[in-house]
Amino acid sequence: MPSERVDGAPALDYIEPIDVLNLLSMPKFLIIDCRRILRTGLLPNTAVFRRRGEETLEKAMGRIIEDVMFTNPPEDQSRALIVDYNGSGAGVEAEDMAGVAAYLSARVGCSQCMRIQGGAHALMASHRFLFSLSKEAAANLPSKLSSRLFIGSTASAIDPQMLDGLGITHVVSVLRRQLQLEHVPRERHLVLHVGATQCEGTSGVRHLLKMALPFLVEVLSGADDVRRVLIHSEDGKGAGATALACAALLADSACQMDLDGVIGHLAQCRPAAPLLAPTVQQLREVEAWLLDGVNDGMPIPGADDVDEDCMPPKCAHAPSCDKTQAMSIGPPPPLPLPPAPLAPPADKDEEDDDGDFAG
Repeated sequence: MPSERVDGAPALDYIEPIDVLNLLSMPKFLIIDCRRILRTGLLPNTAVFRRRGEETLEKAMGRIIEDVMFTNPPEDQSRALIVDYNGSGAGVEAEDMAGVAAYLSARVGCSQCMRIQGGAHALMASHRFLFSLSKEAAANLPSKLSSRLFIGSTASAIDPQMLDGLGITHVVSVLRRQLQLEHVPRERHLVLHVGATQCEGTSGVRHLLKMALPFLVEVLSGADDVRRVLIHSEDGKGAGATALACAALLADSACQMDLDGVIGHLAQCRPAAPLLAPTVQQLREVEAWLLDGVNDGMPIPGADDVDEDCMPPKCAHAPSCDKTQAMSIGPPPPLPLPPAPLAPPADKDEEDDDGDFAG
């Protein structure tokens, strides 16, 4: 990540526009907008840097930070994003950014100040939907785990503007209820109906892999970068969706990470969705199998308690995405029995069940 040094301040780290997505899904931090002309909306939880009259930069920043701490205090004061219009290293906005970074370092304790490569102009061109988000929408943003894999919540999946803005073409829903997405073709939406205990125990991860891995591998193994998939749970923190996303990263040969690397990557990209120890243990049992996708037909290790074998990643027999249907883990709930038909009135001229005439 390139950076530039400001006297008396930490280095201003340049981040790519897509990296703003993951930042916004992390604990709330400081965002200071230094644009002189606001050509578009603001990022969530942003404070605008403006001098009033003859205010010095220090006095203006003191007023702004005091207001932020009173009305919308950040959860993480160690980092800040400073926004300009076009990412220029010269000009009035660049001077303001340097002064803001120095103030945040000296007075607020920020150890990392970031700026967007290409500025707000570049972010608006690629991810316009990030501007003017409500606080609720910002709290439900998905996180990018790789160029083709995202993890998030149901709120992300049901938002067509967000899916379109991120180029997401496929969705895997790990839920305890039904979900239909009118904006996603049925063949590109895999629904895993997971019961309250089916992501726990000793085989929960293998159940998920059996159902979802062929679908995910088909999406992630394409030669182009057009197909992208969102794996989501209800609140974006579900153990099943998180485990499935980790397994997908392990099976994706482009990622080149072992399980420890995946765990660290997940903690960095989406700290709100940690992996629990039992889930990590189950992933370790299938780690080598996921990393080695060449043994065609080899069943999931330790899958004796799973009804059917699952084909390994990169298997030529994995079902195509355009034929994949919504699946359910475990039997569906029993349907209610229809009411019993009313018996017709007895005919006095007919025999009853005992062979006697009624009456």
